[in-house]
Amino acid sequence: LRHTLFEESTDKKKIVVYSGEFEPFHQAHYDVYQRLVKEFGKDSVYLVTGESEDEIDEPMTFADKERIISEMFGIEKTHIQQVENPYIPKELL
Repeated sequence: LRHTLFEESTDKKKIVVYSGEFEPFHQAHYDVYQRLVKEFGKDSVYLVTGESEDEIDEPMTFADKERIISEMFGIEKTHIQQVENPYIPKELL
């Protein structure tokens, strides 16, 4: 599994970004998410992922991933963001 964990803070609010391909999002991903929520608070933690360029090895669309994450794990859709590259989520800045 390849995941990048980093945080960026401002004077107003700390944002924690948990990024990955999430092909698919599963219990181990959720466990990491829960640890981040426990440490930083639910309102500060965001999951970021994107569309794959390799439809054979990574066939899931962002909508597929979002549906699994929100419906199976109860994470609010507002905390699941689509980015072009989950390992460089420049859209969040």
